[in-house]
Amino acid sequence: MFAGSPIKRIGRDRLIRNCLIAAGNSGSGALASSVEVHVSDPDPVIAEAAAWALDQLRMRDAIQAC
Repeated sequence: MFAGSPIKRIGRDRLIRNCLIAAGNSGSGALASSVEVHVSDPDPVIAEAAAWALDQLRMRDAIQAC
């Protein structure tokens, strides 16, 4: 499906990392459960990006609650 496309070229780990960064920057708390499943990913780059994104989403929720 992605043969010859930039998505195929960057690979799974970088694609997921990029999606996690986008989710963290989105401010959409609805994405938190999708992000959270990647916190325990065996790839440390993905796990770190997921933790960062989750922190961003939680921070925005806390700020909006004030």
